[in-house]
Amino acid sequence: MLIEFSVSNFQSIAEQQTLSMLPAKGSSYLLETGNPYYPNVLRIGGLFGANGSGKTSFLNAIQTFQNIVVNSAKYTAGDKIPVTPFKLDESLRGSPTSFEIIFKGLVSSDVWRYGITLDGERVHKEWLYQRTADTGRERKTFVRNGQTISATKSLGLSKALLERVTGKNQLLLSKLEQFSGEDEIPAMVWIKLFLRPVLSSSNWFQSVTGRKLLTEQHSSQITELLKSIGMNFESIRLKERSVVENSPEETAIMTGDKHIYSHSSGGMAYYLELEFERRDRSGSSQPIYFHEESLGTRALFGIAGILVDVIRMGMTIVVDELNQSFHPEFLRLIVELFRSPEANFDSAQLIFSAHDTSVMSILERDELWITEKQPDGATHLYSLAELGTAKAGGPRRRGVFGKHYLENKYGGLPEIDLIRAVKAMKSLESSDAQEA
Repeated sequence: MLIEFSVSNFQSIAEQQTLSMLPAKGSSYLLETGNPYYPNVLRIGGLFGANGSGKTSFLNAIQTFQNIVVNSAKYTAGDKIPVTPFKLDESLRGSPTSFEIIFKGLVSSDVWRYGITLDGERVHKEWLYQRTADTGRERKTFVRNGQTISATKSLGLSKALLERVTGKNQLLLSKLEQFSGEDEIPAMVWIKLFLRPVLSSSNWFQSVTGRKLLTEQHSSQITELLKSIGMNFESIRLKERSVVENSPEETAIMTGDKHIYSHSSGGMAYYLELEFERRDRSGSSQPIYFHEESLGTRALFGIAGILVDVIRMGMTIVVDELNQSFHPEFLRLIVELFRSPEANFDSAQLIFSAHDTSVMSILERDELWITEKQPDGATHLYSLAELGTAKAGGPRRRGVFGKHYLENKYGGLPEIDLIRAVKAMKSLESSDAQEA
């Protein structure tokens, strides 16, 4: 379970910004951690704000952090670390980026705090602490300053060896996994497998759902989920086709737009041909190719398979623009699925960004986060719970947050200048007349 994620000096983020899944007093939809220091966390976190306010930058930070942790052991000397500092401050352009994550592990109720400070060339600092469930006290696992490592014996590898094999652009946590053999590194397992960023629409997501439909175990789950959100079809027909990679036949398939790319193996590429069987006016069955469906239908299909994975495994999913291309009622359904103890039986969490303000009114104040662009271009992230309780002039635990947000009671709205836009269009008209 994710407890907190913090980032500084990354893309539109200058000073440290933190998303916390710790609940405010009176929160309704909680997960139990079993750790006395952090007994409960929220199931849902929703980010709202104007275009360009930094929602995507913050979620990108989570994805970039995971990418570096997972892949840094493969970096060779000279490989760049993929971080982009805040560019609107001269002092920050040459300064390192920092990430820190706090989360509950998988097997026990221990809580881990892991952080890194790095730039494009090297890792400046790295630290890992463990807060045990029995005492709630935090213990150091390792701390790294440059190439100097201070570690406990529980790592199983000598400090001298770790200093020798860990490159300046590699993370110690990644190298530990590389040298651990069959022994799992609990912190690495969660970051690598149970943190699930989904930040761009892609045929890959559609292929995840498609491949699940090929298995009897998941086919009925996917079908029922799609029908529960109003997708009207009798059945789904799916064929898998294999062709030689980079062949003329594969080129024809890719340009034909009737197949979904699935995967490659042994020089062969695999594609899925998908049809929805629908009834025509006479009652006969009529196949509709997947590419003939609306963008909304394709988006719903793509996310369905991932949702089944996330909820079944108890992952933390991070989605940018969750409501893109489909009806807001589906976003409400997703939120309710994660809230329901019956549906969300293994402590999965949902963190998302959206522009649809209607869903704000079914969230509680500590589940709602606003991104606001400051005058200097930096992103400020804050929760409605930080505005105080209703007695102190802040929002109630529940309320018409979408309406109040649009009334600019919480900030985060874009600054719109209609007169300026009209003048710009009129000057364009004058320019066109002169050219004519």
